Amino acid sequence: RPTLFTSDVGANTFGPVVSIADEDFVNGGDPPMAYDTAMNRAVLGHATLGNPFIPGKIATVDLTTGAFVKFTGVGLGDVNGIAVDPETGTACTTTEIDFSVEFYNLATQSGSVQPLPGAFNQIFSGADVQFDPMNKFFLVAQPVSSTAESGSSIHVYDVAGNLIESIDGLNFSNAGNVVPAHIALNPRKRLGFIDGPDPGVSQIQSFTY
Repeated sequence: RPTLFTSDVGANTFGPVVSIADEDFVNGGDPPMAYDTAMNRAVLGHATLGNPFIPGKIATVDLTTGAFVKFTGVGLGDVNGIAVDPETGTACTTTEIDFSVEFYNLATQSGSVQPLPGAFNQIFSGADVQFDPMNKFFLVAQPVSSTAESGSSIHVYDVAGNLIESIDGLNFSNAGNVVPAHIALNPRKRLGFIDGPDPGVSQIQSFTY
């Protein structure tokens, strides 16, 4: 059962603990989570009842009151990554079965879906998603590239879901590893870092966008 809480690390204080009992979010793996700083809420994604072949679920959790709200997503199966633009209330997710990226309006609970560029098979599914709040970009990790002959890629989208560029020539540590890769960003320099290429996750590689 997933449990959420906030923490002020410097003050060593913690907010209310929210335990999620919803049936769609307790079947299968842990849901990926993003933090909406404007609304003080967590945004989660998960496969419906753990079923990877039907549309999944998106949920918001108010970290003050514990209020839980979910709606049906537009991508199929497991949600691999999620990020949120707090200013526009836009969430971006990646889904496994349909090798796609989704963009949601959290206020209207509506979304659009598109395959990752050049993707035609589940092997090309996306993974981690991170948001650059300064330049207003979502960055989507793709362990097995569909835009290069080999290696991994990062695809950059604007908040409207338009593909800006594909960054090829990377090699994520999770392309054949159960340890997931994670993107970290320095928005001021438009500089990013991600795990790899060592499968033992003992290295990081950098990229610009």
